[in-house]
Amino acid sequence: MKTNFKHAIIAATALLLGFSSCSNDDANAPADDLPTQSVSVRILVPSTYAPEATAVGVTPTITGNTNVFFVGGGVILEVGTLNAAEAAAGKTFTDVPGAVSDVIIVANGGTVATSPALSTIVRNDPLSKLNETLFLQASQTNAQTAVNLFGRAPLTDGAGVNAGKKVAAVTLVPAISRIEIGEIKADAGAAVKLKSFKLTGIYINNTYTQLGIDYVTKPTLATEILNYDKANAKWIDGNYPARFKDEWANASVTDATSFKPAGTDKWSYFVLPVKASANGTEISSVQQGAVPHIVFKIEDIDYDDAAYQDVAGPYFITIKNLKVGGADLTELAPGKVYSLNGGVAGDPILIGGGNLSPDPETNATEEVVVSATVTPWEGFDVDPVF
Repeated sequence: MKTNFKHAIIAATALLLGFSSCSNDDANAPADDLPTQSVSVRILVPSTYAPEATAVGVTPTITGNTNVFFVGGGVILEVGTLNAAEAAAGKTFTDVPGAVSDVIIVANGGTVATSPALSTIVRNDPLSKLNETLFLQASQTNAQTAVNLFGRAPLTDGAGVNAGKKVAAVTLVPAISRIEIGEIKADAGAAVKLKSFKLTGIYINNTYTQLGIDYVTKPTLATEILNYDKANAKWIDGNYPARFKDEWANASVTDATSFKPAGTDKWSYFVLPVKASANGTEISSVQQGAVPHIVFKIEDIDYDDAAYQDVAGPYFITIKNLKVGGADLTELAPGKVYSLNGGVAGDPILIGGGNLSPDPETNATEEVVVSATVTPWEGFDVDPVF
């Protein structure tokens, strides 16, 4: 019987050898002197793919190096790799130190930062060296074929057919998160209604171009941190980092009150999911939360009320808070797609005159309430084989 999983599953099975003959001295020996174990690793991924504009329903594939790290006591006790054939068929690692407690896997590892490169991490390196290896946002270019995959799980006692063995079931997911936006629309119920407007830009702020594998270690160079304040010229001079923006003379127009991509496409952005405990950037010397900010640029604004003067703009709407199931979101999760809506999945994000501010990263008279529908990139059936 098949079991439904939401992500690719890595099945890692460890058989501990020779413990029946161990003495008490063995139990207190250094890690390298403990009995070794054989660890079988198999990655199970589906062979089919249905291309869609959204990442929801897309199965990431292993297209490059797969790095396997065997960890115990804060130390990398053994390292290994899987090529494409081994990732599909499985591979047994022998003479793995008995002190190993966890398995960490990074797939498509060639797109991880080169300092330190995964290939330079060797046996007996501290786990902190791996944690400080950086995922690069710029390397995540395709939801199926060009995205890092990451997973970690402990070794546990097996049961049933795995009785007497050590088993680790590692969930392998995209190492990055994704924000998708479907439609921006004038709110017919707003206190200050918009008769027409142009959406001319979407920007992601309070985020990073690199992030450690631990999702806590952040870059320090200013060029790797997006924390632009309201006075920064990048909002209007066309020099905002290209991978974190969309800009148009105006976006695809429905009736000048509704803007959305063509067909079923989404405006989509890969973002690095910082843990809430690590916070986000500082903007104007104010500490921000871990959730990225989404900024809309609005121009050529015509109001539906003659009491308000029409303006060319630009004006801005800054979204700093997202809700999921009515609760504030404090962090993003790897492998998840955050589809933004006006409160119900599939609904447009609604805006009115009260949401507009002359500056980005500045509170308007009224905040836009935006909810997120959270979806894994792919769900499929697999048969784990140990």
